[in-house]
Amino acid sequence: PPEPALHEAGAVVYRQQCATCHDRTDLERPGPTLATMQRMHPAQLEFALTRGKMQEQARALTREQRFALMQYLGAAAAGAGDAGAASHCAPERMAIDL
Repeated sequence: PPEPALHEAGAVVYRQQCATCHDRTDLERPGPTLATMQRMHPAQLEFALTRGKMQEQARALTREQRFALMQYLGAAAAGAGDAGAASHCAPERMAIDL
């Protein structure tokens, strides 16, 4: 887990910059929930913030703010192994029947 000060800094960035959309409970929420993002690997989050769908929103963040945010969101998944594992199909659904 990240150090407490870094975790708190990431939580502040999330509350100030992300929660307005990602914490919405209606059907118009434009992206994943906080709980979903907390299961993502920091590398997946980093891609979204720097080269993916969230790069425009993250442009105003400093490098330090992005790092803290990634650590806050991805702390639970950081030790989970493969960065893409969270998005893989379950083994029983991986078979392709041609």
